[in-house]
Amino acid sequence: MYLLIIKFFIGVNMRAFLAVMFLVVLAGCNQVKAGFRPLTTAENLKTSPNVERFDGEPTIRDSADPENEFAALRRAGWLALGWTAYVDDMTADQQLRNLAREYQAELVTRFHLGTRSSSTVMPISTGTGMMYMPSYSSTTSYGAMLWARFKRISLGIYGRNLTEEEAIKRSNANGAYVQLLIRGGAAERAGIKEGDIISGVGGRDIVSVIDMFRSYEQVRAESIDFRIERNGESLTFPVTKDLAQE
Repeated sequence: MYLLIIKFFIGVNMRAFLAVMFLVVLAGCNQVKAGFRPLTTAENLKTSPNVERFDGEPTIRDSADPENEFAALRRAGWLALGWTAYVDDMTADQQLRNLAREYQAELVTRFHLGTRSSSTVMPISTGTGMMYMPSYSSTTSYGAMLWARFKRISLGIYGRNLTEEEAIKRSNANGAYVQLLIRGGAAERAGIKEGDIISGVGGRDIVSVIDMFRSYEQVRAESIDFRIERNGESLTFPVTKDLAQE
């Protein structure tokens, strides 16, 4: 396609060709910059009473090991408000700061997503005529996670439903797998550990992680028993609730 365009403009008007190529490159740059997307996943947290609002200047930092850093932040009582992708350019930092202010996030962590290469045919003068050589450029994409603090930590569990493999091993798909515990939460204080499988709450079986949270919230008592499976053993932990904050 580029060769046809080149042959056409060589025979017609070199100035017109250069003008068109300039517009193509310019349009490509604008298209790249338009890759910055506004955050949407935090909309339902904007009015949450459990999110600490931050009115100061947000901290922006790069993450060398996002997976482990994000887990450490969650364990420390940080809440991930959501994430956005963007292209590294002169306005990226300011856009991230504006986004953080909009959601009153205290911290923004940036991480590398990948690098994309592209080429554009450019005219080069050789003294005896014009040559048309590809000009290569690369665009680096990043992601950014916005974080806020919990005002208070209740149960303090990040969990998920059981995988097919876990269900087959137990001969039962019901329950909730404890992926991560927030330090200072009721679950950690009770002795529950990451990797445990919660099979019952308040004397009844649970079928999913959502069922676990609902059962915990519905019991209006100072203490509620969690039935745990750990290394093939069934254990029970009384989890103490702070009723003044529930």
